[in-house]
Amino acid sequence: MKSKKLGKILGIIVASILLLIIIAMFSLNSFLKSEVFKKIVINRIETALNIPVEMGSFQTNIFSGVQINKFNIKNPTDFPEGYSVKTEAIILKYDL
Repeated sequence: MKSKKLGKILGIIVASILLLIIIAMFSLNSFLKSEVFKKIVINRIETALNIPVEMGSFQTNIFSGVQINKFNIKNPTDFPEGYSVKTEAIILKYDL
């Protein structure tokens, strides 16, 4: 009797943990696709380089990778107007 009750409790605990992990993964994926995250990334890059950065769309997938479309880094102020880096896409893929 006690072992059945213990098994049931453990099953509920494991199912709850799995549900929380799934919810956390979807929440993280939604945040990574948000404009807020895109602005954070642009701000961090601009702060590190001290140069304006432009970024088109920002796509993420927890399971496969990241893609940044239309990623451009402008020339520093001492250089002619234009871009030092101009890309159509930067793609980072990984296997879990």
